[in-house]
Amino acid sequence: MNKELKIWGKRFLLILSVLMIPVGSGWFGDAIGERFNDGLNFFSHDFWAFEIWRWWKFVLGLLLFILGVMIAYWLRREYLPVQVLARAAGERPAQALVLTVSQPNFRFKDGTYSRLELMHGQREVIELSHDLERDCTVPGQWNWQQLLRAIRPHVDRLKRAHLIGSIGRQPGQAGSFESLEDCMALLKKYLPEDCVIEHHKKAVDFEDIDAILMALDKEVRKARRSLSGIKDNDIMLDCTGGQKTASIAVALYTTRHPGLQFQYVDNGGRIQRFNVVAEKEPEVG
Repeated sequence: MNKELKIWGKRFLLILSVLMIPVGSGWFGDAIGERFNDGLNFFSHDFWAFEIWRWWKFVLGLLLFILGVMIAYWLRREYLPVQVLARAAGERPAQALVLTVSQPNFRFKDGTYSRLELMHGQREVIELSHDLERDCTVPGQWNWQQLLRAIRPHVDRLKRAHLIGSIGRQPGQAGSFESLEDCMALLKKYLPEDCVIEHHKKAVDFEDIDAILMALDKEVRKARRSLSGIKDNDIMLDCTGGQKTASIAVALYTTRHPGLQFQYVDNGGRIQRFNVVAEKEPEVG
């Protein structure tokens, strides 16, 4: 509800600025024009000796014009059509994370989520300590290690984690949705006790951008409802898991919600953060 009020509030301010700029410039222009009509020189003292009834048109018109321009400038990123991907500055921890999850390339060997075995290539067994710093660097090519690296900058402040899983692409093939309960159980070993972890209720086709956008929207809205007063810069989208179309969908979603940022964990374990910035369209040629 608060988010809807903010949206309508920004629309009202935009309409107000559209009215203030021409009205203010009109009153200001009329006040100046009337002095020229009186045959006075712009640089003369008499030109600026306004009668009191003319002063209010001059001053109020100028104030309305300046205020309207300032409001329009403040809202520019909400409505400019051209969006540019830019690296986000700083490392502000988020209160809510929305993560796309890839199908694991391993299986857990017991019910403690401390031993896992890689399923592809060499049958390597990896021991986990449930210490976040250590397990983010433990050797082994298990792909959910990237999830640990994704939550690491946020763990001290994180209140909610929302997971989105995929459908299987081939008949009889399981998608990551089938593994989300295991993923939640694993992440609970590293997150604070008061952090709520849940997942999107339906498997999502990670090759369908519209389906991913809908899932992202539901989970972001859920996080906003659960954390009253949360700001957009306290919500982080993570597109490390899943296919490249998931990354495209996450970037597209932030064009609709410019206050949000998203992150990606590269192969070296470094977190790359981005946001979408509205800018003037570059000239071609």
